[in-house]
Amino acid sequence: MLVLLKLVIVVGCGQPGAPKTAGASGQVTLQGQPVTTGQIYFVAAEKGFSANGSLGADGKYEISSNLPPANYKVFFTPPRAANAPMPGKPSVETKVFELPSQYLNETTSGMSAEVKAGDNTIDFRLN
Repeated sequence: MLVLLKLVIVVGCGQPGAPKTAGASGQVTLQGQPVTTGQIYFVAAEKGFSANGSLGADGKYEISSNLPPANYKVFFTPPRAANAPMPGKPSVETKVFELPSQYLNETTSGMSAEVKAGDNTIDFRLN
């Protein structure tokens, strides 16, 4: 009987309902102009979680990979290199990625975001 009571107490102490998750979206600008290429990364080292999203032509991003609510460090990376074109095929136009190098690393970017449960709109205005 005592074992059954302990089991009920342990099982009953869990969090009710589904785990809280979040999404983040917004716009990234540099000196007032949209950053139109590259990736944005959210890293929560203490949670052991990271997620990323692509920057669109208007500088907007969306990360809907069920982020756990946390404080995130944020940084940016250039777009992934396109494969070289096949011989005789036109080359793929690559867009210029012009962010100061400080924003390319989570330890130097100085960017952070508090992500709460639900949808979050978080804009980044870079200098």
